[in-house]
Amino acid sequence: MRKLLCDYRNWLPDKRQRLKYYGAACSGLFVCGVLFYRDLAIALLCMTAAPLGEKLWRRYLQKKRKEKLLEGFRDMLYTISSAVAAGRQLPFAVEEAAAALASSWGEGSDICKEAVHMASVYREAHGDPDGLWLDFARRSGIVEIRRFADSCRICRRNGGNMEEVCFKTASVLLERLAFQDDIKALSAEKRLEILILSAMPAGALVLLNLTSYEYIQVLYTTAAGRLLMT
Repeated sequence: MRKLLCDYRNWLPDKRQRLKYYGAACSGLFVCGVLFYRDLAIALLCMTAAPLGEKLWRRYLQKKRKEKLLEGFRDMLYTISSAVAAGRQLPFAVEEAAAALASSWGEGSDICKEAVHMASVYREAHGDPDGLWLDFARRSGIVEIRRFADSCRICRRNGGNMEEVCFKTASVLLERLAFQDDIKALSAEKRLEILILSAMPAGALVLLNLTSYEYIQVLYTTAAGRLLMT
């Protein structure tokens, strides 16, 4: 089971995802090559730049996956805190959380897989709950999960209030996610402006190529024009 768990810090897209990326990237670069140079050979050469963007694309996917994992972890904490408040021990509370996450996030989601793994290890081998949380925190690379794992370990060793730990951690996560949503809403207009400004040169070239090619022909037929387009 452990082999199936993901190390989110070093996660790599699978073959299908990489094929989709290269298909989209090569198509886009080919269109840009044709648009800016009107030369098939140069357009094909532009496609060779696709690997340069793969690292940025991979980082974007990793960021999105961690964000989704953090949101699922917040829901997991709510279920665990309710179960602990009802008198259940943490391992059994995680088992209830796994069932709840399967219905809300889907059995194939990362957070559900993690919860199922924790519950099954404790049920079958009576593993150390603190060790499972610490392992999850290490692989996730998420600060909030690491803090919760440390809090659980300290709380269990010193007889602290586990219910309070879960509730406080969930509250902090909610505040952070709400703050991030506010930032995204405030910056949405600026991102739209940047997108429009970035697309304007290409849009102008498409329009001129379709309506007044003679007007910009010099950009495609002279060395100075080629340099300017580059």
